[in-house]
Amino acid sequence: MHWVHRSLRVLLPGAFLLGFSFWGPDPEWDSIRAYINENHPGVESVTPMELTEMLVEAQESPVILDVREATEFEVSHLAGAIRVKSPSEIAARLRAEFSKGGARPIVAYCSVGVRSARLVEQLNADGFEDVFNLDGSIFSWANAGLPLVRGDEPTELVHPYNRSWGALLRPELWSWDASNADR
Repeated sequence: MHWVHRSLRVLLPGAFLLGFSFWGPDPEWDSIRAYINENHPGVESVTPMELTEMLVEAQESPVILDVREATEFEVSHLAGAIRVKSPSEIAARLRAEFSKGGARPIVAYCSVGVRSARLVEQLNADGFEDVFNLDGSIFSWANAGLPLVRGDEPTELVHPYNRSWGALLRPELWSWDASNADR
């Protein structure tokens, strides 16, 4: 079975099938960024440090969108983040909010940046401007020691998505032990 996995890594680098990656057991940030740039051209990103600057220095803080599943969001998220249930639902909500008082920058994130890049691309296509993907998403944010919340309480733990993707998250930040299980 191991040879099948290696063959897929050679034949399908950076490909996705039903949300599972073929990067093997340890994906790498460079290959993820390359995948995002290749498959979602035009999607602009901000680093975790740039987002912290936006949050501190902006007159109006950006709208922060969490594109992860409810189980991931419940473990932790960025303070003030809105969980996206569907792209059309969030687009309607943003249009209603922006019609009341002007647009604000929008920053989307997920675990590593692939799901959020898709949302940024869709929001751009829907006519929204100043929409950014958080580079490295919540994994990079947590790895940098930046603040997270669970409900209203601070936490350091993050849902690692699965064992493969969790390789990009410092092990002490995992919300569960995935050493013998895969999502």
